[in-house]
Amino acid sequence: MKKQRIVKLNDQGFSLIEMMIVIALIGFIGTLVLNRVSSSYNQAKVNGAKIKIRQLSAILEDYKRTCGALPTMDQGLKALVEKPTGGKECKNYPIEAFVDKKNVNSVLKDPWDNEYDYKSDGMKYELISFGDDGQPGGEGYAKDLSSNDAD
Repeated sequence: MKKQRIVKLNDQGFSLIEMMIVIALIGFIGTLVLNRVSSSYNQAKVNGAKIKIRQLSAILEDYKRTCGALPTMDQGLKALVEKPTGGKECKNYPIEAFVDKKNVNSVLKDPWDNEYDYKSDGMKYELISFGDDGQPGGEGYAKDLSSNDAD
């Protein structure tokens, strides 16, 4: 005689509704984690921009000490990479420049891959990163960051 197996309702596995609930919960938790990681990533870019502004400020101060004045607005930050040919000349410009050409993009661009806005009257300067949106103004991660800010 063959033994017949009796299947109870409890032995059939998960129902479609139970599976959908589990998938929805996994999606919800994944969204929370992604938002947290995204927020940390954006904050890291803001912190990186502030660090780069301080780094560029130190390089500009070195340029001013070496050349007697800051690069003009026409010369811009490119004067840190190669000796400027127009405008106020720097007689003591170093052979190696102030920024190595291999590091130009990593130093002269903000974490959002935009060039810093440079303003100068020859003795004072301001460096600005326009933040995540690359446009003047903005709030949150799109807020402008300036070398004149106190942080």
